[in-house]
Amino acid sequence: MTLPADLEDTVITADALHVHDESMDMIREKNGYLLVGLEGNQEKALDKVKTLFDLAEQKNEPMARNFSEDYGHGRIETRLAEIMPFSTPAFPHIQTAVRMTRTRMEKRRGFPNGKYSEEISYYVATFPMGKYTPEKVNNLIRGHWAVENKLHHVKDRTMKEDRYKAKDAVAANVALIRSCIVTLKQRFRKQGVLAKSLRGHVIKAVEVLCKPLVKMGLGE
Repeated sequence: MTLPADLEDTVITADALHVHDESMDMIREKNGYLLVGLEGNQEKALDKVKTLFDLAEQKNEPMARNFSEDYGHGRIETRLAEIMPFSTPAFPHIQTAVRMTRTRMEKRRGFPNGKYSEEISYYVATFPMGKYTPEKVNNLIRGHWAVENKLHHVKDRTMKEDRYKAKDAVAANVALIRSCIVTLKQRFRKQGVLAKSLRGHVIKAVEVLCKPLVKMGLGE
């Protein structure tokens, strides 16, 4: 992970892969904070956070909350962020836990059509409870998934980034090339250029750019 010299109270959002002391120490040393989603690879921490919120509900304990609602693209989406103080000996830097409940109601001709889904996810953060408003935390998580959907998902699936192995600076440069191509593709889409025809060109461009690096032994 490459970071600026001073994060100045910046919050970095990341996947559960970064729930470890090395990442937390690195960000803390640079005056920043880490907000990460918990998944199956952090099962113990995830279970503790779930239990925290379950007990709080049973005892009617107060939680900081923020609710947001969006209309558009043929659906109604809601997001409820619930925030509580949290600590665990396994990760001494963690100070806050978040439960995010997302719902989606599909619409047809302006009316709900009965298709409803709900998803609950959990997050932990190194910033103390009250450092940021519930609305800010809600927006941080929303912003993280916007990046995941618009950039990382395209790079991993469409451009097969997960299958490409490179070394040191080459890996960073190839990742940058992919990001630039995705940005251009999204710009063309906004301008009405045919996205489907671009997809094949995007994949081909990455393959052409990577072949010389493979021959030089810098990737595979």
